[in-house]
Amino acid sequence: MRYLLLVLILLTTGCSLFQPTAAPTPEPTATTAATAVPPTATPLPQPTSPPFAPTRTPDPTLPAWTILVYMNADNNLDPAALLNLNQMEAAVGNDSTNLNLIIQLDRPATAAWSDTRRYQITADKDQQAFTSPTLQSMGELNMGDPATLADFIQWGRTTYPANHTLLILWDHGRGWQGISYDDTDSDSLTLPDLQQALATSTADQPLDLIGFDACLMGQLELFAAVAPHAQFALASEELTPGQGWPYSAIIGRLHQQPRTTPAALATLIVDEFGQQYATSDPFTSMAAVDLAAIPAVVHHLEAVTAVLTADLPFHASALGTARSGVESYARAYGPAAEQYALVDLHHLASLLATLALDPALAQTATALQTAVETAVHHTYRGYGLPQANGLSLYFPRTAATYDEAYRLITPLSTWGALVQDYHQLATAELSPPRVAIAAGTAVTVSTQQPALVSFQLTGQAVEQVVLLAGQETALGRQLLIYDPLQPEPTYLPNGQRLSTWRDGLHEDFYVWDSRAAYLFSETSASGTFVVLWPGYGYTSTLRTIAGQFSTADGAPPVEANLTIDTTSRQQTAVWGFTADGSPYAITPRAGDGFRPYQLYFAADGRATGRTIQRQLGDLLLFDAPGTLRYEWRPLPSATYFLGFQAQNQAGQTAVATTNFVVANDEASATAVAYLDPYLGYQFTYPASWYRPTYDDTRLYTTNLTGTTHLQVTIYPNLASVGPADLKQQTLALFGGVDVLFEDKIVVGNYAGLRTVYAYTAADGPHTGLFATFVRGTTGFVVDLDAPATAETETLAIMADLLASWQFPAITAEGLFPSQWGTLQAGPFTLPRPADFTYEAVGGDWQRLTAVADSRIFTALRTDLTATQPLTDAVRHWATVASQGVGGYQQGRFGRYALAGQLWLRQDFSYRDNNNQEIWGFIIATERDGQHLVAWMEAPAAVAAEIETRIFTVLLAELTVR
Repeated sequence: MRYLLLVLILLTTGCSLFQPTAAPTPEPTATTAATAVPPTATPLPQPTSPPFAPTRTPDPTLPAWTILVYMNADNNLDPAALLNLNQMEAAVGNDSTNLNLIIQLDRPATAAWSDTRRYQITADKDQQAFTSPTLQSMGELNMGDPATLADFIQWGRTTYPANHTLLILWDHGRGWQGISYDDTDSDSLTLPDLQQALATSTADQPLDLIGFDACLMGQLELFAAVAPHAQFALASEELTPGQGWPYSAIIGRLHQQPRTTPAALATLIVDEFGQQYATSDPFTSMAAVDLAAIPAVVHHLEAVTAVLTADLPFHASALGTARSGVESYARAYGPAAEQYALVDLHHLASLLATLALDPALAQTATALQTAVETAVHHTYRGYGLPQANGLSLYFPRTAATYDEAYRLITPLSTWGALVQDYHQLATAELSPPRVAIAAGTAVTVSTQQPALVSFQLTGQAVEQVVLLAGQETALGRQLLIYDPLQPEPTYLPNGQRLSTWRDGLHEDFYVWDSRAAYLFSETSASGTFVVLWPGYGYTSTLRTIAGQFSTADGAPPVEANLTIDTTSRQQTAVWGFTADGSPYAITPRAGDGFRPYQLYFAADGRATGRTIQRQLGDLLLFDAPGTLRYEWRPLPSATYFLGFQAQNQAGQTAVATTNFVVANDEASATAVAYLDPYLGYQFTYPASWYRPTYDDTRLYTTNLTGTTHLQVTIYPNLASVGPADLKQQTLALFGGVDVLFEDKIVVGNYAGLRTVYAYTAADGPHTGLFATFVRGTTGFVVDLDAPATAETETLAIMADLLASWQFPAITAEGLFPSQWGTLQAGPFTLPRPADFTYEAVGGDWQRLTAVADSRIFTALRTDLTATQPLTDAVRHWATVASQGVGGYQQGRFGRYALAGQLWLRQDFSYRDNNNQEIWGFIIATERDGQHLVAWMEAPAAVAAEIETRIFTVLLAELTVR
């Protein structure tokens, strides 16, 4: 990370490269300087496991299991409680001699009865009526009071003794923020409350299992709190769907096999949970954790924390990159997921071990991985959570979302301190990223004449880059598109693919076809443009829409998020928030309503999560069976902005936008253009189809039903090949097809051939046609294939597509703004700022100098035969820099991380002939057995800005031939 003084640079006009001519004033000594030798963390005491009693010999006179369910439905989960209770009755069976299923249920004031009652579940196959007899009616109890929980556990274990006990806490969950939210008493169980209740009720004998049928409870913080009080714990790192645990399957299996051991039951519950949600919700998880191993996990997390804390400015780069790429949870809530800020601990440790530039961090992070693997007894993860490994951890993405209450509540005190220091100190040294935008290829835009907008991004620790588009309205800048751009993937040594923005220079573009997402109800024939908010990862097709949900009976609306699958274009889930922020699943019915939020951000262009404003839009009524749909529709003709926002790990943003006039007409709803700016071709295709995507050299799309297929195959670097050659090659690839017709055509002013063919597939006869043509040395094969029953439509689509084909005057070299070029300087290849000149100077140095001020420069060299340590090399060149300068003052010396590379850096300062202070630094790294050295200077007044804008970009992008 960058040093606190935002370092430095030296040389004056007329001064030789190695001889500053004025004596510098001493630079103040920094108190937080990184050291060249990594600090040694204080050894941590070894962990001790919870003091469990020896395994008891089963008492044959006792039932095998007592299951105690602390069911707090004194909130909006009352319908789910009745569903689960009926599932239990249907599964428990008539013989309860080996299984006691005991419930303490609290219901809301609006229920048929609202006091707190205790039940022993009895067999009943009617899943519409709860018929188990009441054991006790205790009046209204506060289910958020630890004394209430402790009393239930003690009473249940005393009244219904068994060889094993499973306690299930059933309700809303927010991990370290609490569980068991009682609306009547406005209370909940915090982690300290939970510890108190369990300490009181399990002092004589820990529980065998403790389970959490609630959202987001699979956290290390929670497991550390309950570890002394149970053998195993079960919880989900992610949101738990409204149906909760699969009680029918769990209790049915346990009823059939009552002698199941605690370890086997823990495995059973995880497997049954996975069976229930594997096909219906890929973003689910469940884990059984061996609590005896949790102290070791905490110990190894503290070891990682100690290494990070010892040199946080240096390690912040690896920590921030790991946070950017780690598996995170509660993603169905879009931007609201930031309040939960949960990441997978094993994945975080894995990334730290791989990204670490310090062996001590790599070793401790690897040990933490192993400890997590040991602690997780059994786990299930849906395919949407490939890195869900059983234990999550609180780690907010930016300082803006850090919750000060965490340090007061968490049992992980050292981690709490580190997270706070990371956001308040380490990332505070970052400077905002910079975004430069180029004008698009068209001032007026329509679906058939798209805009091409390109940009250049520079910066360190960039967290995300987002496409922004919207309308200039009287109420402000309404946001209609907020879509993250996917960075080039980084493949780590262990094979993991990491989608994070590397330090340095990035160039990208976006083709905008002037459409936006439109959410609508077919029943009520109403709809509105909405923002599809990201959150499920770059490769996921899921997006969320924020709004308010209301029921047809007129109950007060609640905050909610709609989840949309962009492939099927269907609604997949609705998730609501309680007033305290607890998530829960909603099952909408026909006639219920959803009012999506319209999003606006400030006219000054700042579009951070803190400045986006929301205003409720129109009410949309759910169709049967409780769904809304979306599609991409042309935007009404008006003036729109489009651009890019970059945000770094400190939450700092940069935004660049440009305006376009959208001129859509009736035809815009039926056809949309695809533009390839690299190969420079464009054509239109049906607007209802999926957007074409590349697969190697093949561009591919289909209609929504997947029956009609379009593919464009590109053949680059052809020599002496014509349309007829491509035709014969294509027919050879097709194999057994019948050629029905062929003729000559012209495509985009280039002569070609059109071939109509037929064949019989497994689903019946097909008719297709393909066109072949060559432009320069690039060949094109455009193929459209569909069932024979759609032959007339297929021919018409192809005729329109080929008639629309054009080659706009675009080249790859002209895509991007002109702030940067590419320079070959001696052995180096690097980006060249447009306002810098290059010269090769003596002693194998390559120098770039600012045109406006020759005191601003960078010089580069390699020492091909260097055998001295890197530390000595940096100090040698710092000594050279001081020669001939009276009063030259060295500043800090230490490690520096940039673009995943370890550098050593020596800062210095002096004053030039005009008595202006100059800051400079020597920085070096070892690459391919040689030392790469850079010497950089600038006047102190602009040094920080020059370092961020120029020098770090040069170093990050530098390659050596």
